Parts: sequence; structure tokens; C-alpha cells
Amino acid sequence: ARWAVREEDLLAFKHRIDEGYKTEKWEVVSEKKTDKINYIAYRHILPHGGTEYLSKTVVQNSNAEAMHAFYDDDQTRMQWDNMLQSAEEVDKCSVTDSAVSLWTRNFPVCCSQRDYLFCRRNFDDGEYLWTITKACLHPSKPEQKTPRRVTEYFSSWRIRTVPGIDGQLSASECVLIHHEEMGIQQDMARWAIRQGMWGVIKNLVKGYYKFHVEWEAKKASLASVARVQQIESVAASSTQ
Repeated sequence: ARWAVREEDLLAFKHRIDEGYKTEKWEVVSEKKTDKINYIAYRHILPHGGTEYLSKTVVQNSNAEAMHAFYDDDQTRMQWDNMLQSAEEVDKCSVTDSAVSLWTRNFPVCCSQRDYLFCRRNFDDGEYLWTITKACLHPSKPEQKTPRRVTEYFSSWRIRTVPGIDGQLSASECVLIHHEEMGIQQDMARWAIRQGMWGVIKNLVKGYYKFHVEWEAKKASLASVARVQQIESVAASSTQ
């Protein structure tokens, strides 16, 4: 599909997150630490005047697989992100496993409702779990007069399991780069994001812990069903 995220998008993000950002000027806009969260966020002013954000979040008592599934789950996000009003999967590419989603979001200050039409694709290179998300076009979802569409949007991340405060592999690290143009005055947008980002992270982590319990239970249930099926298969073979 023309809208699909490509391997080239992943390679470009990998370069950016490993080396490319080092040649740019970034300033710290938030740095917070609790017994569960270690969070730092930077911003970078783009040549055209827009703003890009880079953050690193380490969450205790978590793992990469569950955190990656949590970030991917739009229905779960609607439970902890009070700005996300609706989320719909529009299309899916069976070749690349890319999916197109439509979000509608409300903002508490600065601007009216916005919608986002974007393509998302996951990758696993054996060391990290990656997600590339970028704005796209789709014939079934043309722009409407309202809500206003955010057509310049990029939000991608890299997740891995890391040592926790207990010295074990009991934490996850997410490094994220995010940029969007909501069509409002840049200073106002920067102020609003800076004021709200820590609240979003706290809600995210709270939502993750609830999700993780449900995710582990579902995983255990599936494993139990698989064991029963294996036993039944062996028993059936022995009676033949």
C-alpha cells in the first residue's frame, strides 16, 4: 500500500536516534524521578520554527514486550489518555503489517479538537522493539472541515528491557521522538506541552500497570490452553 511504513523509515529513525540527534541543539524541558519512573524530555527547534521532542522513560516493574503491546493498544490508551476521544483502525497492509488509524483528540487549552490519520508499523530486530508512526493519506478518510486534521505528524519509539533498581532485568526503557504541527502559535504549543507532559507520563505508567496485570493473565491463559491442546494431541496419537 502507498501509505505503508517502509523499512527505509525504520533505518532513518535508527540513524536519527543513534547518531543524528547529536548534531542538533536540544534543551531539557522536563526531568522527573520517582520510585517507579525516571523521565527526561528534551526539545529541539526545527529550521521552519516547529518543535520536536525527544524523551527517555524508564519504568520499574515492567518489560519491553508488555510495554510495546501497551503503547500499541489504542483502546487501552483511551482509558488513561483523557485527550483521546476516539480511535479507529482504518486499514491494514498484509504485506508490511502496517496499519492506518484515525484518532480524534480534545485539548484542554490552546486549540480545538484535532484528528490524526497515521500509519503505524512495528519492528523487532532482536535487540529492540521499534514502532514507526507517521501521518499519511487514505482515500476512505479525506480531511473534513472539522475537526482540523494534523497533517504533519511523526511519533516513533524504541523499547527494550533494562536493569531495574533491584539489579534485575525488571524495567523497560522507551526512547521516543515526537513532532506534530497543530496549527497554533509555537510558543503557546511549547508552553502547553511543557505543562502537561509529566501528567501524561504519570497517567501512562498508571495505565501500564493495570494493562500489565491483564496482559500477563491473558498470556498465562493462552499458554494453559496450548498445554492442554498439546496433551490432548499426544493422547490422541497414542491411541491410534
